[in-house]
Amino acid sequence: MINEMTPDLSGAPVGLLPPKAQAELAGTAWEELPHVCTGRHGVPDTPDTLGAVLAADPARQVRAVGDLYRLLLNQEQVFPATAPAALVLACLLDDPRTLAEDRWERRAGRRSLRAELLNWLASFADIARLNVEDGVGAAQDLAAARASRPILHDRIADFCDDDDPLVREAALAATALLLADPALTSSVPRYAPAVREVLAVSADSYYRWIARERLAAWGEDVTGLVTAEEERRAALDRAGELAEDPFGGQEQEQAIRWLEEQPEDTAAPERLGRQREDRTAKAAQPAPSQVRRPFVERIRR
Repeated sequence: MINEMTPDLSGAPVGLLPPKAQAELAGTAWEELPHVCTGRHGVPDTPDTLGAVLAADPARQVRAVGDLYRLLLNQEQVFPATAPAALVLACLLDDPRTLAEDRWERRAGRRSLRAELLNWLASFADIARLNVEDGVGAAQDLAAARASRPILHDRIADFCDDDDPLVREAALAATALLLADPALTSSVPRYAPAVREVLAVSADSYYRWIARERLAAWGEDVTGLVTAEEERRAALDRAGELAEDPFGGQEQEQAIRWLEEQPEDTAAPERLGRQREDRTAKAAQPAPSQVRRPFVERIRR
């Protein structure tokens, strides 16, 4: 039954959404669920943002996905509209239109809309693990975010075996974070091997961090993963120093070539959960793509 308080959405872009998403959206009293800038002139309401995610215009899609972060996960917080929006977005994942690829605001390279929506859901799940004292939102909004986790898990699970490696990684990242819900603990043995085999060796530093943090939380030995990450960072730092050394000679050239051969780190430049001291050091580490390209280009000029 459609909530009588739901605004009239006829003619709005929500008509682009598949039936399940439309039903989820129509059954929500959005006027009672603001995002960070609800009511400001020129700022779209949550239903309009959700509807534009599947817009035919690629530029409009990119803007809508950016608005999901700006309006619903602003400053690493959840808002009244955030959890209901997550449930709508999860209904879009199997729509064929999410296979369209583009460049999204928060990550390097091209990927499908499906992969980027899963990344947004991973960010949502990451925030939902924190506590009110971490400044991630009001208690009621955080409770709603946590309550949505079992439903989101069910809707995301099938994509953990997707043929597209970027979709598969994003789905596993979101799933690993959703499994922080006590109600989902029994599913940990099912996903732990893939988290280790896929996420822990990803080119994306945020995925690797998720793998180490979650596997440790599940009682698994992550010594090897921690050592590998330390060695990776040390190698990047050393190569960076050599590449910037104007008197490095052959070693400088070798360092530049090695850095260029390294896979680009596609992690979002803004890490989540910076409020927690135990995450600050890792989150503050610059992505390799953020530090190596500039000096390589500078040396070549």
